[in-house]
Amino acid sequence: MRNYGNRKLTWILLTQVTGLVSGMFHDIMVAFMDNLNFTIRYYNRFDEGWGSFDPESGEWGGMVRSLVDGEADMINSGLTISIERSNAVRFLPPIISDVYTFAIKRPDGKAINWLTLFNIFKPELWTVLVLVALLATLFKLGVFLVRNSKSKVLYNP
Repeated sequence: MRNYGNRKLTWILLTQVTGLVSGMFHDIMVAFMDNLNFTIRYYNRFDEGWGSFDPESGEWGGMVRSLVDGEADMINSGLTISIERSNAVRFLPPIISDVYTFAIKRPDGKAINWLTLFNIFKPELWTVLVLVALLATLFKLGVFLVRNSKSKVLYNP
């Protein structure tokens, strides 16, 4: 329902909602709606997808498909900007960016302690590393002592 004559514009806003719509993106849209004189209609996409491209059919899925097919005017969601999606729809500058990471269960359930760094390698490997370090130190000390003993001239009056 668009009525451009009196500046009323209905934006169909897609989100993956499970009931009540709330949060920062909703608050921003309500502020825009109040100041720019348009209304919002929320709905869930039937496939509940974000927007992936199917190379076999040549069609988009999810929320991106709703934009491409004209079912929606705007998506208000935490949608990742990709080159493929940018070729299909126009992204506005991001409001926020977030950092994602992975977490896995500890295999043995042990808490992290100062020995964690040493537990990476087997004790045999640590033994070899310590022996190599000691031998390298002794070798370097031997070279230093030999060079110093040759450079010193004993003075005997």
